[in-house]
Amino acid sequence: MFLPSVHGSFAKMLFIPIAAQLAIGIYLKLHIHEKSIRPYFVMAHGVIGKAYPILGWTQMIFGVATFRGYCRGGHLGEAPLSFLQRSYWSSVFQDSVSHIISWVAALLHMLCL
Repeated sequence: MFLPSVHGSFAKMLFIPIAAQLAIGIYLKLHIHEKSIRPYFVMAHGVIGKAYPILGWTQMIFGVATFRGYCRGGHLGEAPLSFLQRSYWSSVFQDSVSHIISWVAALLHMLCL
């Protein structure tokens, strides 16, 4: 068994979007409620699907942080911040956040038109 880590804790949380994506996908495949609530589930299915690269990237960063020994034992809460402060990934993280913010702004702009 592995020691508790932020990588393992986040992996447990990843089951929520996976299960939601599966359940929504099965519901959408049934093609019921075409005019009432189905359009909202289509939008939710798309949002969850588009979040997968972000969730996967985050899990990989947590994996690297755990591998390097930053996020073990009782230090799970401070692990992501300490890892970003101590490594060269901080510039990658800042660039990614700015891209994510611009992507979300463009998405909101498209949805509001």
